[in-house]
Amino acid sequence: MPELSAPTRLYARARFLPRVLAAAGRTAAVVVVLAAVARADVESVEEILLVLEENDVAFDVTEAKRGAVMGLLKAVDPSARIVTPEEAAALQAEIELAEKTALIDKAEEWPLGLRCLKIRGLYAECGSRVAERVAAWCGADALGLVLDLRGAGGNDLASVARIAGLFAAPGTALFSVEGGGGGQGGVRTGDGKQPANMALVVLIDGKTTGAAEILAAVLHELPGVLLLGAATAGDARVREPIPLPGGEQMAYLAARRVVLPSGATCGERIDPDIAVSATAAEAKTPAASSAQPRAPREQDARTTLAERVGGDPVLSRAVDVLLGLRALKIGVDEDANDHSR
Repeated sequence: MPELSAPTRLYARARFLPRVLAAAGRTAAVVVVLAAVARADVESVEEILLVLEENDVAFDVTEAKRGAVMGLLKAVDPSARIVTPEEAAALQAEIELAEKTALIDKAEEWPLGLRCLKIRGLYAECGSRVAERVAAWCGADALGLVLDLRGAGGNDLASVARIAGLFAAPGTALFSVEGGGGGQGGVRTGDGKQPANMALVVLIDGKTTGAAEILAAVLHELPGVLLLGAATAGDARVREPIPLPGGEQMAYLAARRVVLPSGATCGERIDPDIAVSATAAEAKTPAASSAQPRAPREQDARTTLAERVGGDPVLSRAVDVLLGLRALKIGVDEDANDHSR
């Protein structure tokens, strides 16, 4: 195990010492221990424990050491926790079950060149399935795609790279991975193919987490991608069990860190470009978005589109954005995308 730097050791102690001191309730001991922490020559948790013992502080050594361990783990991942091998196995079983269920909730072709793809979770093979679907949609009549990540999670960084690469120019750096070992690090780039010829609106909310939240962050750094909805969970991490000494417990934490091309590290919540409340009383349907007279076929298409959107205000706003691009002829082949004829 590599030796921790002095700042890391001090940070960990600062995380667990307040718990010990609060339990001790000794003002004099507080002063003594804080002075010990401030010294540059403090090299181990045992030295802090010795200071407490020498000052006759009443505390539970086992709990103090556990606090030290948790302080270190939470310095790596604020949501880290200690689990038993049985609990780790149960977590893995949940992942395997999720991989066997439908990874895509909805994949629909809508009128006026729109497509809608709702992902349940980014697990193994999800990226390949999404790529197949998007490739089938990239025809001359494709106008825009609504990628719905609301409520989605997952743990597969390969799927993040696969999906993001669909909308990036060949060779574009998407993100890099630090830590994890096993050859999982390095920079992930686009897959070498031309990007999908569709505008992209990504829907997010407070339940967008894990690999799905990482995907939203990666896509947001690409040109022409719009995030719409509500702020994400702020937990864009992929966790895995790490064995602890003794073999009786495991640390369940994010061993890998995802860094974006901008230098930002995934983990904080992501705010949308356009905030839309999911509890709006009534969604404005695309059919009612303009008073201009329309050709019968387009009016029928908008009526059908309104039925597909239903009462979902976030989805309705996404459709409005894409239809707005169509009206402004932004990124639209006017002849190929004339759905009113």
